Amino acid sequence: MPDTIDQDYDPLLDTGSYMNSKQLKYFKNLLETQKNELLETIKPKIESVANPDFASGDEGDITANEIQRGINLRLGDRQSKLIKKIDEALLRIDNGDYGYCSVTGNEIGIKRLIARPMTNFCIEEQNRRDIDEKIHENYEEAEYLLNLDAPVPDDD
Repeated sequence: MPDTIDQDYDPLLDTGSYMNSKQLKYFKNLLETQKNELLETIKPKIESVANPDFASGDEGDITANEIQRGINLRLGDRQSKLIKKIDEALLRIDNGDYGYCSVTGNEIGIKRLIARPMTNFCIEEQNRRDIDEKIHENYEEAEYLLNLDAPVPDDD
């Protein structure tokens, strides 16, 4: 059961210290609500994957059911990963680390946490990671393009 906090509470207007008890309760409630909503949406997807409907012998229906089953698996996997991130954020609240960048130790900021309450990186660190990822993607693409003209080795 989530801790109770005034329904009109806005952490942006809180003049207390950063990550005070009211802010932590607010984010804990927000994360628990998001987790419960995800669990409710994932439940039917898991059930449809666990109990596929192959009652019809029609190949088109079977194919459509398999496609839907695959979509449900991917959606369920994505939602499961999000639930894991929420659980990690809830653990950071319990440990007293919530709201601080796990790399730099800097404050993440209330605005960023409202937008992405499960984040564990400040905006500077996230931007650095995004740039590194783009560089890596561009490097892999360039490497692929450079190898297009490479001779194909013989299997002999």
